[in-house]
Amino acid sequence: MRTLSAAFMGLVSSSLLLGAGCGVEGSVDQSSADGIEVGTSACTVRHHVRPKGHGGHGGDDDTGVGSRGGAGTTGSAGATGAAGTTGAAGTTGAAGTTGAAGTTGAAGTTGAGGAAGSGCPVVPSGMVSWWHADGNYNDAVGTNNGNSGGAADFGPGIVGQGFSLSGAATSFVEVPDSASLEITSEMTIDAWVNPADPTGSGRIVDKITAGASDGYLLDIVAGQLRMIAGSGFIQSSTTIPAGTFTHVAGVYSATNITLYINGAMVLDQGSGGSAIATSTDPLRIGADSTGGSLFHGVIDEPRIFNRALSAAEVQTLFQQGTVSTCR
Repeated sequence: MRTLSAAFMGLVSSSLLLGAGCGVEGSVDQSSADGIEVGTSACTVRHHVRPKGHGGHGGDDDTGVGSRGGAGTTGSAGATGAAGTTGAAGTTGAAGTTGAAGTTGAAGTTGAGGAAGSGCPVVPSGMVSWWHADGNYNDAVGTNNGNSGGAADFGPGIVGQGFSLSGAATSFVEVPDSASLEITSEMTIDAWVNPADPTGSGRIVDKITAGASDGYLLDIVAGQLRMIAGSGFIQSSTTIPAGTFTHVAGVYSATNITLYINGAMVLDQGSGGSAIATSTDPLRIGADSTGGSLFHGVIDEPRIFNRALSAAEVQTLFQQGTVSTCR
C-alpha cells in the first residue's frame, strides 16, 4: 500500500476544518509537482482530485462525481431526389381565317324637304292661313278655305297662278269667319300684288266692318300701301307700281305698325299696342265687307300670321317669293 505524502494529508486536514463551519467558501488550485487540485463549496464540501493535463477520469472516488458521457453519433445525409421530367411543349393552334370584307351599303335617300337646299328660306312660324291661288281657293296651311265671290278668276302669279280680279262686282274671294282669323293682338299680313292701275285703290286682305275699327285690313289707297288694325292706322307715301309684282307686308306689334315693300321697311310708327276688337265678318281678298273697294289686278300668295314678324322675317318672305320652286 502506497504511503500518502505529507502535503496531501495537510489538505485533508484543512478541508475537515472548513467543513465544520458552513458558509466558508474557498478553493485551492495546487500546481505542485504531484498535479493535485482540490475544490470546496459552501455548506457542502466536495473534493475531487484531477491530475492536471489528463484527458479524463478513472473511476469515481467517494465524492460522488459520475463519468462524462460520450458524444452522439451524427446521422447520415439523406439522398437527393431525382429531377422531374420536363413536359412536352404544347402544339400551336392554327391561325384563324380572315372574314370576308362587308358589302358597302347603298347611299341613303335624300330626306323630305330637301328642296329647301335649292335656296328656299324657311317660312317664319305663326302662320294661320296661306292661299296659293293655284287654280283653287284652298288654305295651304290651315282650314280657312275660300270661295269665289262670283267673278274671281285665276291668272299668272309670282309663283304659279294668282287670283285675277277684274274690279267688277263679285270679283273677289270670300273666306268664312273662324276663330283662327279673329286676331285681337299682334299680327302680320303679306301678299304679292300686281295692280292694273298705279293710282288705283282696292283691298288686298280685309276682315273689318267697313268704316269701323273691329278688325284689320291691308290695302292700296291711291297707289299707296295702308294698314288698319283696330284703332291703329298707317299709310306710306310710296306708290306701288302697276304691271309688275311687288311684295307688300303690314306688321302690327305691341308698340308699332310697320309697312314693308319688297322686304324693305318704308314706314314705322308707334301707334300699335291697343287690342283689336273682334270682327265676325268673313275675310275677303280683293273687296271690303260691303263688296266695295274692289281690287283690279292680281293678288298672289296672301298670308296671315298671328304674331308680329321681325324685319328679317319679312325679308325672308320676300326672298321666298323670288324663287320659282318655293311654296
